[in-house]
Amino acid sequence: MDNKLISVIVACYNVERYLDRCVESILGQTYSDLEIILVDDGSTDKTGQLCDCWAGRDARVQVLHKANGGLSDARNAGIKKAHGKWLGFVDGDDFIRSTMYERLYEQRTEWGITVCGFETEKAGERNLCPAIDAEMKPEDSVNLYIGNELQCHYSGVFTYFGSYSWNKLYDHCLFDCVTYPKGKKYEDMYIIFDLLHAARKVHFISSCEYIYVQNPDSITHAGEIIHESLFARIKQKEQLKRYWGKIDSRMDELVACEYFLILFRYSFLSTAEQLKNKETAKWAWRNIHQIGYSRFPLKMKLKSLLFMYFPRMVRGLRHIYHLR
Repeated sequence: MDNKLISVIVACYNVERYLDRCVESILGQTYSDLEIILVDDGSTDKTGQLCDCWAGRDARVQVLHKANGGLSDARNAGIKKAHGKWLGFVDGDDFIRSTMYERLYEQRTEWGITVCGFETEKAGERNLCPAIDAEMKPEDSVNLYIGNELQCHYSGVFTYFGSYSWNKLYDHCLFDCVTYPKGKKYEDMYIIFDLLHAARKVHFISSCEYIYVQNPDSITHAGEIIHESLFARIKQKEQLKRYWGKIDSRMDELVACEYFLILFRYSFLSTAEQLKNKETAKWAWRNIHQIGYSRFPLKMKLKSLLFMYFPRMVRGLRHIYHLR
């Protein structure tokens, strides 16, 4: 295993519109000791051909063509093929700043994870999501997690660490006993605390180096009232309890938000669909109260009441708003 080599795994599925920008951003890194593994996950467009073209243009690019198995399966396949001491992930429809891997590599540690901020891009507009907030002290930004002890130096730990794989650099060893769960959506959320538990140190850098493109083509939840993100959050809560013996209040809030989103989606269903999902809405409402309804902001309380008991009024207001 090459101790200086960073293996960047790019899972690709029907991203012909975005792939060139993605690969160009990786090959243009100021840190050049890279291995780029393009995993074509059974694409039905020209993604596979584009991958092969890039392999022919730069010796650092390798291509793995495989039958479609989903994002988790593609990443696991890429990890098995990787030769680098360090691992990074980029989704095929996203791109990165030229300094990302140089800056992450500068803060690397054995059995460690380095985290940078990111930007979200939707319809040409961008929003910053920094990895460090104004309340963090400089020493906190160096090692928020040490050994097997979870150190919550500030309340936004889960927000700023994020349940994403792609804005981080990992010691390859962390994946010796951790794999992405095949067939699951929100795969990052299922394993992020497994990786944190295995890591000896986690570093944060303040700059936003990754650009996450919110691609409308990737929306897969039409008509679903319960998203798998809820079960992933519940899994995270179990992991926190198992690994560190305590549950941060922020995690309870994140789980409550998932139940809140069920009520939100319920309010926009047709009357017939609401009748079919009435018990699900009641179940979500009970769980919100069980977690601690009284501690939520007043605005959130009022919205949840409207979504639960006055869904027709919510739909009517939404219709009026769109007519204006």
